[in-house]
Amino acid sequence: MTYLRFIGVVVTAAAALVLLPSCAPQAPVPAVTRLHISTLQIICGGRVLPGVPFCRTPTSVSRAVEVGTRGQVVASGTTDSKGTLLVEVPAGTWVVTVPGAMVYEDCDRPVITAVEGLTTRVTQTCILNVP
Repeated sequence: MTYLRFIGVVVTAAAALVLLPSCAPQAPVPAVTRLHISTLQIICGGRVLPGVPFCRTPTSVSRAVEVGTRGQVVASGTTDSKGTLLVEVPAGTWVVTVPGAMVYEDCDRPVITAVEGLTTRVTQTCILNVP
């Protein structure tokens, strides 16, 4: 009988070891923080016909963008043909830039505060100065 009792204790202990970790409270999954980036291009200059504005209406454009601050890039990618990109970032204040912008492009550098658990919209615009 003692042998069977010993086996019963071993099986019970093994079951407890298997089940205990699943009963422990799980750490909360951090909420995803995202930036919804839209890129626009405005063409200014060039051959302008009478009645046409010097700077044209902004259009969506596909371009490479980086999100970071002080040389630290936390996200990067290329916007799609509609000029949009969704990236995950840590909560904080970030700058959206266009790496490798040409000298004739005047690209802004919007500063955005990403709030934990939310998707924040930001628009990055480049003005293309045509001679």
